[in-house]
Amino acid sequence: MNTSQPVSSAISGVEFGFLSPDDIRALSVKRITNPTTFDTLLHPVPGGLYDSSLGVFADNPCSTCKLGFGCPGHCGHIELPLPVYHITFMDQCLRLLRAKCVYCHHLKLPQTKVNLYISKLRLITHGLLEQSEDIDKKISSNSKRKKAAGAGDSSNDEDEDEDANELIAKRDAYVNKMIKQAGIRKNSDWSMEKTEAVGDARRAVVKDLYSEMVLGKNCKNCKGVNPQYRKDKSVKIFRKPINSKDRANMINAGKRMQNPILIMQKKQKVVTKGKANRVHADEGVADLTAESNEEEDEDEGEDEEMIDLEQDNENFIAEETRTSAPTKKGTVEYAKQEYMTPSEVLAAMKLLFEKEAELLGLVYSPQSHSNSPSISADMFFMHNVLVPPNKYRPEAKAGGSIAENPKNSTYKNVLTASDLLRQINNELGGQEREGGYRKRDFNDLQDAWVSLQQAVNSIVDKDSNPLQGAAGKMNADGVKQTLEKKEGLFRKNMMGKRVNFAARSVISPDPNIETNEIGVPPVFARKLTYPEPVTNHNFYDLKEAVLNGPDKWPGAVAIENEFGQVINLKKKNIEERQALANQLLAPSNTSVNGAINKKVHRHLNNGDVVIMNRQPTLHKPSMMAHRARVLPGEKTIRMHYANCNTYNADFDGDEMNMHFPQNELARAEAATIADTDHQYLSATAGKPLRGLIQDHISMGVWLTNRDTFFNREDYQQLLYACLRPEDSHTTSGTLVTITPAIIKPRPMWTGKQVITTVLRNIKPTTHPGLTLTSSSQTKATLWGDKKHEEQNVIFHDGDLLCGILDKSQIGPSPGGFVNAIYEAYGHTVAGRLLSVLGRLLTKLLHMRAFSCGVEDLILTSEGEKKRREELKGVDTVGLKVAAKYVSLDADKITPNDPELRRRLEQVLRDSSKQDGLDVLTNGQTKDISTKVTDACLPDRLIKPFPKNQMQTMTGSGAKGSMVNANQISCNLGQQVLEGKRVPIMVSGKSLPCFKPFDSNVRAGGYITDRFLTGVRPQEYYFHAMAGREGLIDTAVKTSRSGYLQRCIVKGMEGLKVEYDTSVRDADGSMVQFLYGEDGLDPTKQKYLNDFKFQAENFWSLIQTLNMEEAFGKIRSEDATEWTKAAYKKYRKTGDLAAMDPAVSMFSPTRHCGSTSEQFYAARKEYCDENPDSLLKKKRKDPGDKVVRKNFEAALDVKYLKSVVEPGEAVGVVAGQSIGEPSTQMTLNTFHLAGHSAKNVTLGIPRLREIVMTASANISTPSMTLYPHPEISMEHADTFTKSISRLPLSAVVDKATVTESLGPGTAYQEAKIYKVRLDFYPTEEYCSEYAIKQKDVEDSLELKFIPRLQKLIRLDLKKKGQEKAFKSSSRIKSDALPSVGNSARATANAGADEEEVEQGDPIREGGDEDAESDGDDEDDATGAKQRGRREDSVEFDGPDEEEEAIRAQAVRDESPEEDETYGGSPRQGNSPVPDGSGSESESETEDESRPAGSAAVRGERIMHAYTDISNTKFDKHGKWCEITFEYSASTAKLLMLHLVEDACKFATIQVIPGIANCLLSKEDGPMDPATGKPVEVPIVVTEGENLVAMRDYQHIVDPNRLFTNDIAAMLRLYGVEACRASIVREMHAVFSGHGISVDRRHLTLVADTMTRGGGFMPFSRLGMRGNMSPFMKMSFETTLGFLRDAVLEQDWDDLRNPSARIVVGKLSGVGTGCFDVMVPVS
Repeated sequence: MNTSQPVSSAISGVEFGFLSPDDIRALSVKRITNPTTFDTLLHPVPGGLYDSSLGVFADNPCSTCKLGFGCPGHCGHIELPLPVYHITFMDQCLRLLRAKCVYCHHLKLPQTKVNLYISKLRLITHGLLEQSEDIDKKISSNSKRKKAAGAGDSSNDEDEDEDANELIAKRDAYVNKMIKQAGIRKNSDWSMEKTEAVGDARRAVVKDLYSEMVLGKNCKNCKGVNPQYRKDKSVKIFRKPINSKDRANMINAGKRMQNPILIMQKKQKVVTKGKANRVHADEGVADLTAESNEEEDEDEGEDEEMIDLEQDNENFIAEETRTSAPTKKGTVEYAKQEYMTPSEVLAAMKLLFEKEAELLGLVYSPQSHSNSPSISADMFFMHNVLVPPNKYRPEAKAGGSIAENPKNSTYKNVLTASDLLRQINNELGGQEREGGYRKRDFNDLQDAWVSLQQAVNSIVDKDSNPLQGAAGKMNADGVKQTLEKKEGLFRKNMMGKRVNFAARSVISPDPNIETNEIGVPPVFARKLTYPEPVTNHNFYDLKEAVLNGPDKWPGAVAIENEFGQVINLKKKNIEERQALANQLLAPSNTSVNGAINKKVHRHLNNGDVVIMNRQPTLHKPSMMAHRARVLPGEKTIRMHYANCNTYNADFDGDEMNMHFPQNELARAEAATIADTDHQYLSATAGKPLRGLIQDHISMGVWLTNRDTFFNREDYQQLLYACLRPEDSHTTSGTLVTITPAIIKPRPMWTGKQVITTVLRNIKPTTHPGLTLTSSSQTKATLWGDKKHEEQNVIFHDGDLLCGILDKSQIGPSPGGFVNAIYEAYGHTVAGRLLSVLGRLLTKLLHMRAFSCGVEDLILTSEGEKKRREELKGVDTVGLKVAAKYVSLDADKITPNDPELRRRLEQVLRDSSKQDGLDVLTNGQTKDISTKVTDACLPDRLIKPFPKNQMQTMTGSGAKGSMVNANQISCNLGQQVLEGKRVPIMVSGKSLPCFKPFDSNVRAGGYITDRFLTGVRPQEYYFHAMAGREGLIDTAVKTSRSGYLQRCIVKGMEGLKVEYDTSVRDADGSMVQFLYGEDGLDPTKQKYLNDFKFQAENFWSLIQTLNMEEAFGKIRSEDATEWTKAAYKKYRKTGDLAAMDPAVSMFSPTRHCGSTSEQFYAARKEYCDENPDSLLKKKRKDPGDKVVRKNFEAALDVKYLKSVVEPGEAVGVVAGQSIGEPSTQMTLNTFHLAGHSAKNVTLGIPRLREIVMTASANISTPSMTLYPHPEISMEHADTFTKSISRLPLSAVVDKATVTESLGPGTAYQEAKIYKVRLDFYPTEEYCSEYAIKQKDVEDSLELKFIPRLQKLIRLDLKKKGQEKAFKSSSRIKSDALPSVGNSARATANAGADEEEVEQGDPIREGGDEDAESDGDDEDDATGAKQRGRREDSVEFDGPDEEEEAIRAQAVRDESPEEDETYGGSPRQGNSPVPDGSGSESESETEDESRPAGSAAVRGERIMHAYTDISNTKFDKHGKWCEITFEYSASTAKLLMLHLVEDACKFATIQVIPGIANCLLSKEDGPMDPATGKPVEVPIVVTEGENLVAMRDYQHIVDPNRLFTNDIAAMLRLYGVEACRASIVREMHAVFSGHGISVDRRHLTLVADTMTRGGGFMPFSRLGMRGNMSPFMKMSFETTLGFLRDAVLEQDWDDLRNPSARIVVGKLSGVGTGCFDVMVPVS
């Protein structure tokens, strides 16, 4: 396509549909019949897969279009002798088969239901969603009323029919009325519009229909009982028989299942009787093998042939329905299932589509256009296969021979299978088989049919190829594989393409070129060309280029004449080039009128616009337009340092791509929108991206240092190095200098004056000098005590008076010198300033040099002494912390104390306890490190700042930080792995050279050495461990954050700002009424609220905004007045909704003065208070100040200029602004410092949870509760304890188990286990946990004992010893106490054991009967499998903790003491955590808690739990003993760990969902007296249960609950709260890492996720609602979305950016969202 010529037509939309068999035949030029491809001479065989009619092959021309190389290729086809399933739609086919009645061939749904769905779908198709929702309520049946009246006579059925008909008529009338009311005519174009709401509603209705129509086996219309069906892979469908009882009923009712093929045949006979010249059936069979299909009558398609074939073999059809599938010996069940051939299923589908045409038409072809074919059952089947042209199956030449394309193998398999099927067919028709082999029967036909099915399946999907595993490695890719994933057609060839006119090379730095230039090596300049039209203006330049030719730069490669013919200059000599050059302006021949110019493809020249890009392209500025500058002699691309940050590039071997735009439009857009100067601010948070780095900043500190002076030579040398008037670096055309600061004894200029001079020379003549107050990064204290003011940077009227220019001024940071220039003078001057400063500081570096040596790192002797003193504490600190943690006194013990070692072992073996110790130890060692640093740096180094280069670099932000200097000169500090200290091995050591359970911090990874004097081997090893973790984290992180970004960008790519300031998706659905809630661009609003700067630089502001000309045109008195009135009304009433805001009444893009309330309030406050005394009320007032009215007007105009531009692709920018910073986050962030209890998911995993999965059960839910202010800290603490989960193990001091053999109560010889629990003193645990002794006893009886008995039985059962325990007659839930059964006597022990064997086995995994159909209960393999299943449940199921947190059931309330806090927690809030699958929730029989003496309790326990023979309770609650008794023959039990598990599981108090709670403080509102925030108590919970918290409204504030579980917020508080939670949670993730992301991006993401009223993730499930099929296909699971589009006969109107890229159209966002029109007249 020649882009220079006008486009005559373009694709406006794409429709998806099925190719019918006839369509395929029409598309095809040849029927392929021959499975062999080449003959012996390697020539393609006619009728084979490389037939010459399918296009050019090797050197054979195409026999269809007779073209050679230019042949586009032509399709062929393979006829299948019998239909096969289309694998992609097989599920759909099976679903309809299950929904169909085999007797009446309607859907099993009642007609009224079918009609309801028809009505709903019709209304939805016309966009009437509300009416579709209401149709149930508006129109209901009369039958209910009649039934109520008591009509119970025999006419009931007839009445029902009448009712149904009446209801259907009513509904139809209602639908027609509604459609008419909406003003929709029959043939209106409205149905071509698509919106997401309609799509979602339709999807919901169709989903309900699908799920409802397959339910039940009884047909609601003819009352027939239908069989069930099952699918075997994607190859066969089996019919399961109905049971004998139903079969008998059906025979009595006179209902018979007829073969659908026979029904279709009868219909066919009726149709064909009228036909005169009927083709005889046998000819049809003969036709199957002949190639004469084309001559057959059009009407008699392949289906008819198939019926003829079946008719011819009627006896086989009957046989087929009887034939059972080949069965394995021994299995009874499957033999009863009948195999259904695809023909039978096809016939059944045809019958269904005839009977239910209306409903299926609405489901599968909702927008039936006049030209689209009506739907039929054929769409689920394949009658022939399309073969792609030769050019898409190129042969692979290996040596001398030709190898076929792997794709051919799949087509060959189809051909051979078809041939086999035809042969068997012929034999069934009576033909003899050659070679005297046995005649094949119907079973062989079925086998061949199945292999044909597999062959066809593997064309579509490689994974359904019967060859799998190692043998299947060579399988050719199917259609699915060709389209999907990153290497598929969509993403590799349509969404992204390879381009011409691009170059790639390594980049090197060059501080001498401009920041917006790029140095291009000559080799690229000669290769990259631009087609420039020849005009009078450039004739001489282009003539010169043609003369130079292709090899000399600047030359030309070719000349293109008016007709698009290209003359290559490569082969032309100088004379020929001379002749061509002279004729450049002359027309080629007389017929050309000169309207089209010739073009010269010239080399890339200085000043050409190129687009530079570095991958990964994470955000918009990763591609910027630069001006090319060809640098002779260079081999690499040269780039200025200022751009490093934007591209995230360094010069250690990075490569970059250079693209050369090929027409004027692209050049203009690149130069004015994508140029580097416009990319100064980043969209993420509106902060600068570009700035000087490293050496330039160190030099900036030196230059602006107070004692830097230059004589005349140096001053002028420096200036000329950076400002060359002849290169138009200055605005005046000459170099303006200033008076020196010191005149005698000789003129000397300060460094600050150099900066002032630079500013004078680049300032635009129309603007006044810059006034700025800012602060530098270099701390004032570094200069000593006296020079404190050097941290304040002060510019006044263009003169630098005070301060240091370091990273915060000339680096990429906000609020600095360069940023102020950008605001005051515009982007061009700011870009020029960066270039000038770069050259200036480079020159200064040449003059004074910069190096860093060892003497910059050495401490003074006093410093060394101090360092040693501070590090002495390291030896003892570990022991102190460890001893205190295990409640020992550090002063009284040595590190080798055995008791300390024993307790430390317990701590270090338990990860949660170890975490606690780690947190404490880290806190102590951190203090030591801080003290060491403070003692040494920076005052005790040999060289002081600023002579100390190391301190200069770290202090000014040039490179490195305090940590680097600290590690070199002081010590390395604690090495952290996964947020903890170095882990220990099984031996208790961290490395073999330390003692086991060593309390010394050195063994835990604290390093006292420093790099300067070397690190010991152990320390080196620890340091390497921490370093390795960092590397792995980085590697894993990139892929995670990359996928996250892709999901968000894909989900929001269509969002753009419209001309009415709203944000809408590509299909026009509304997302925000005003972008970001105030309509401002994140990059422009930064300085909008800096009123002081605006007032100081008021005249620059007036000039930049061009106010003198423009203000009159955009000024809007109405908007200004409205804003004022709305604000006043709000102040008066305190109600935000008192009056509509101005931005909703007057568009802020058009009306100056329509601003957000927040901005108006801030501006009003500044103008009223006038804190900087820069404003005056009236013009007459004295002083050189700004008049307030003018100032307000200027700010209004600035607001108008800061509003986001229409067409801005805000969705993509928001996606980039979240994705790009997420690459800086560490992947797994661990405990929050301080709270070891509050473990929260952070970083990328949390972002994925919020954005990508929109997860309903998050990994670490938590709540934040605010107690009422009047509640004291003690009461709040008690409340916190009373809602925490308290396990029994918390009050158990020690547990002992004694095992003995001897006579028992139930067995003569018994194994007796005596379990003794010793508790902590009662008063201690009662005060600590706010509970009572009775609570502990109840927990023992109701939770601990049942759990322990259950665990023991499970353990014995695993060992196959179920007989060992005594039992109730049938143990349903082993834990349930069966009150009233006495302990069994020894006499019936034996009988009982058998009962247990036969009864239900004790199950963890839920009800077994539901899973197994009773077929494998009795044989050994079944038992083995069951055992495995039990095991897997036992080990893989969620552990009790998790289950306890998930359990949400609430027990009935009992009339128990109900205290505010303390005492027993209220019954209603403390249900028991649900332990495991089969267990009943509470494990109690009695509703109220049992009470009574210890003896009564013991008696009750022994009644309830049969394995217990004795119990003893101490009446003071100090201990208890429980004796379990089992037969002596039982297996050995490891009882102690079972007791431990039961203790941890049994709870004394619990609120479902909540585990631990923690009382802490956070900063609340400001105290007006002190000006500091007041600390308020907060309760932080692990786990979430908002509903339970409603019962505690007297303690916690019900209006101020926070949870990080967004789905819970949606469920309980609605979608607005959910949206606010998303913003809050995402903001918390980023701010936790110190990253700022503009709230506008977060609100846009939240609004997009909640726009449908739910919480939609950015995943393929969330994107299902998108209206563009292409967009969904280009994201993930291409074939799945393609299938959906085809099934619904969907279409793409190409409004979505992805869809436009797929078809090669310009996207409709940015500059593509409008067109420029020219009046024709």
